[in-house]
Amino acid sequence: VVVAEPMVGCGICRSCRSGNYNVCHKRIILGAETDGVFAQLVRIPLHNLFKIPDGMPFEEAALVQPVAVTVHAMRRTTLLAGGAVAILGAGPIGALLGMTARASGAAAVVFTEPNPFRRALMERMGFPVIDPTKDDPVAGAVSALSDAEGGFDVAFDAAGAADTISQAVRMVRVQGEVALIAKYREEPRISVNEAQKREVNFITARAHTFEDFGVALKLIASRSIDVRPLITNEIGLDEMPEAFRMLKDRGPMMKVLCQP
Repeated sequence: VVVAEPMVGCGICRSCRSGNYNVCHKRIILGAETDGVFAQLVRIPLHNLFKIPDGMPFEEAALVQPVAVTVHAMRRTTLLAGGAVAILGAGPIGALLGMTARASGAAAVVFTEPNPFRRALMERMGFPVIDPTKDDPVAGAVSALSDAEGGFDVAFDAAGAADTISQAVRMVRVQGEVALIAKYREEPRISVNEAQKREVNFITARAHTFEDFGVALKLIASRSIDVRPLITNEIGLDEMPEAFRMLKDRGPMMKVLCQP
């Protein structure tokens, strides 16, 4: 039984030759930039397959790919054990970032999230969560730290809203890191002067590599990360249109699994 890494690079460019096929200019994601994979049978290149460890449920294996995204993002930072992490946005990737940060030794992980369903889910998992529609997200997040002096070591923008990068800049300590994980529908606003004044470092991350995929598989198999609480819906193919509608309307969902 296997799980598939869904990205394919050209194989010949400098990025691919160095193992960084995630930034290949001709990279494609199976099911996103090709015909969909909501089907009973799908053709996958053999070298993109990872064997699932014995005993790992299929449902958990289905989350290896998004966990690999967070592993890659975390490895792009210089976060050390005992550090403090802010995560703006508690969607599936944001939520998994929090879990990966914990597994990486972060002493404090604080979220900002406007969706009440997602806030409640993260709070049940033991994370402090700030509602940015009611409270100042910067002041609220920093005040959640037991030692608030200086702010967070890393702030991940997993929301992609117009003003979340500027919020992240104001959350981190001097020479802290702002990691841009989200996709932005429009050009975000950013306070360059504020960032320069405190020498804030910006980091970008795109998808994952085979190495990240392998690490993600081990994190789930070892229970270093428990992805089960994030699986809020399991549906069949005939339920897909309604599920997409609910996701678009920000309904009470986190990770939706389709059983073809």
